[in-house]
Amino acid sequence: DVITKPGILLGLAASFLPGPPSPLEAAASAVGGYLALMTVAWLARRYYKEEALGQGDWKMVAMLGAFLGWQAMLLAVLLGSLLGSLVGLAMVGFFGGSRRSRIPLGTFLAVGGVAAVFVGEPLLGWYRGFFHV
Repeated sequence: DVITKPGILLGLAASFLPGPPSPLEAAASAVGGYLALMTVAWLARRYYKEEALGQGDWKMVAMLGAFLGWQAMLLAVLLGSLLGSLVGLAMVGFFGGSRRSRIPLGTFLAVGGVAAVFVGEPLLGWYRGFFHV
């Protein structure tokens, strides 16, 4: 909370500077990211009968949305989830972990956010090329 709550506000404030995202997109991305992860957490809790996604992750995605906009935020979540999945599989395959082992998603979301900042536009452009958009 010490980082994410002020980070959300800072991202929203930064959206008033020239360049993307616009203030409306930043706010919508922050709210949409938060609600999307809240929904995933709710569904996972119902399925697993225990907490599977912490509220810090919801706020982290909201902060990413405020700073990056919705497209780069989704890319950051995708990249972070993929990286976290690879680490989880490595833990199970090589280090005696189990499917119930917990790994912090926030760490991987941060890496996904950094990747979205530095290589997000080329990746999104490559992806859009499949749809001729």
